[in-house]
Amino acid sequence: MMPHPQFREPRPPWKTATAVGCLVVVVGLLSMFLFVWFANGNYPSPRKQTLGNLKRVAICIALYADLYDNRLPLDTSSVGACADNLRKHGLTDVDMVSQNPGSPEFLGNGSLGQAVVTQVADPNSVILFFDSAPWPESKRRAVTFVDRSVRWITEAEFQKAVANNWRFVPTKP
Repeated sequence: MMPHPQFREPRPPWKTATAVGCLVVVVGLLSMFLFVWFANGNYPSPRKQTLGNLKRVAICIALYADLYDNRLPLDTSSVGACADNLRKHGLTDVDMVSQNPGSPEFLGNGSLGQAVVTQVADPNSVILFFDSAPWPESKRRAVTFVDRSVRWITEAEFQKAVANNWRFVPTKP
């Protein structure tokens, strides 16, 4: 039989909250390690952010074209020029800028204004939007094409694409 609580010996303070104390310490250490692990540079690189932004622009252009009989916006000289049309399809101000330290804007192929996407011959080689300047460290540009593909191309490839498909839009016969 247990003695009445009034006559029991008091427990030492280090034994009273042992389980709770251990749990608090374990949770604290675990949260500290998780915070350090997740806060340790898991942000995408500026180059990946730029490609992601261009991809979102290309998707919004495709949504716009689906609603308007496969036609591109009237002014495709830059993403900012057709921003009002693209905002209706989910494009944000964050998506409209490049992370390129040399130039924070996306320019476009102005000759594609009101072009019919399905009539563009070889849409995977006709540039739609691009970084306005090559990246300083790699001398490459982020480019999206009429077929919505996004990739990095060298300055020589960019100049060749501009020379071949810039002033006119080649259409299918």
